[in-house]
Amino acid sequence: MPKILIVDRDKQLTSQMKQWLTYDKYIVEVVASGQDTLDRFSQFRYDAVILGRPCDRATVDMLIQYRQMARTGPVLVMSGRQSALYKEYILDNGADDYVNKPCEMIELTARLRALMRRQIAYEQKDLRAGDISANVESRRAFIGGEEIRLSPLEFKLLVFLMTNPNRVFNTDQFAYDVRSSGDARPSLDSIRTCVKGLRQKLRQAHASTSLIRTVRGFGYLLDLKASQPRVAAVDPRVKDEFPAHYSFSPISQSIEQRPS
Repeated sequence: MPKILIVDRDKQLTSQMKQWLTYDKYIVEVVASGQDTLDRFSQFRYDAVILGRPCDRATVDMLIQYRQMARTGPVLVMSGRQSALYKEYILDNGADDYVNKPCEMIELTARLRALMRRQIAYEQKDLRAGDISANVESRRAFIGGEEIRLSPLEFKLLVFLMTNPNRVFNTDQFAYDVRSSGDARPSLDSIRTCVKGLRQKLRQAHASTSLIRTVRGFGYLLDLKASQPRVAAVDPRVKDEFPAHYSFSPISQSIEQRPS
């Protein structure tokens, strides 16, 4: 299970985050800040770190030391400062993402999943899923050793699916995850067009016609199972049909209303 470190002095907030993340099958450790945090950085490796700190020099120093220890796990900073200048400052100095306090727990966990998916794709230069292989550095993809020509967006989408096989994702998630740093977020229509084009190219390369499968009302998945896969259950915390427009409760209500 992914291992997460939360750094924050707010005991109530960290308790809520730990409860929520533990429910989502994460191993969670919590520290207040300071030397305890640096000790954890030096002794353990984490799949992701949540820094609930102000955007100040001390936070930047902590990020620098984290990277100097050759730690590659993504860092998400949570802060009450909403100025774009503060966000720029923290992102330019080592953070991988930034969210404002207070933050919906469901958004926080979605951002964590996105960061860790990107990290997997970054660390794995050669990917393989069934008969498909891809090299992230050369941006080339193959089926059974035969190369398939893909557009940049199609390649990003394929890599995304290969690092998350047999899991259902919607166009909103694709649009958020496949963009590179500094790139504009692709439109949902362009994502749908991309999925259609990728399907056609995989079919032309003699891949299974059901390799990218549509799960009606949910999204798409890269289907690598020999038998018909079970549709992933909708998160019980999301009331409306996933992935339609969300309407979330505040953190306290979300925690109270979540299933036992």
